[in-house]
Amino acid sequence: MNALLSANRYRYLRGRQFFPAIIMTIFTTLMSLVITYFISRAALALPPESFSVLYSGGFYNFVVLRVERIEYLANLSIEQLMSSAFIGGFLAMLLAIFIPMFICGSFRSGFIQNAYIRGNSKFSIMLSYVISSVEIFFVIFVVYIASLTIFSSIIMGTAISGEAILNLLPVFALQFFAHFVFLTVCISSAFMINKTPTCIVSLLFSVIMLPGLITTIDVILQRGFSLSSLWIVNIIGLWSDVPPINFMFSFVVALITLFIAVGTALIMFVFSDIKQ
Repeated sequence: MNALLSANRYRYLRGRQFFPAIIMTIFTTLMSLVITYFISRAALALPPESFSVLYSGGFYNFVVLRVERIEYLANLSIEQLMSSAFIGGFLAMLLAIFIPMFICGSFRSGFIQNAYIRGNSKFSIMLSYVISSVEIFFVIFVVYIASLTIFSSIIMGTAISGEAILNLLPVFALQFFAHFVFLTVCISSAFMINKTPTCIVSLLFSVIMLPGLITTIDVILQRGFSLSSLWIVNIIGLWSDVPPINFMFSFVVALITLFIAVGTALIMFVFSDIKQ
């Protein structure tokens, strides 16, 4: 196992994807904060009645930010700015691209096939890539949080306090778990499909297009039960600030998603031939 992990680390550190992924993490952090900042400033320049269509459930919903009153946008806290950065799925999109490239590229280049020929079991090979993907995810998440802290302080013109960090710990913990569940979906999809372009396209579809599609279906049907509330990427966005009952529902859905993804990938990988 140590040899497999060392080989994986060498591959993603020496490859062409890891450091660009870190750079994109920093860039998407900055962009998500800037988008929120300019949304708030643009909203303040318009009459409040212009946003009546965005009002529901006691909040004005600007997709990446929710406020009870429009004038509250003038005094956003660092906590609000940082919380809003998670909404929109930027980090999920990064995982949806990088993890399939890492795993599927190993199938395509023959690294997985060669590891199997050298006597490693299918399960140990799969486990090594799962561990390596978790390592990559942890580094990306830490870089995201660090960039979030630095850029938020710069944009707001004030140093972030220890109290603000403590207030954000529950948000970070929820987002970590939600993205971890999505990471399992990315890993499982990569092992099930094994083809880099197909896997990336399917995951990008799930991150970008499918949430909008099922939200449109919800709007057309206008039923009490919402399909979009079940989608893991939507759950990631909603977990910055949700009522406890919705959080528990989302938590259960996330766990079900995780077990289905892992179980399906394990069955298909163990009981099928390893191919390049």
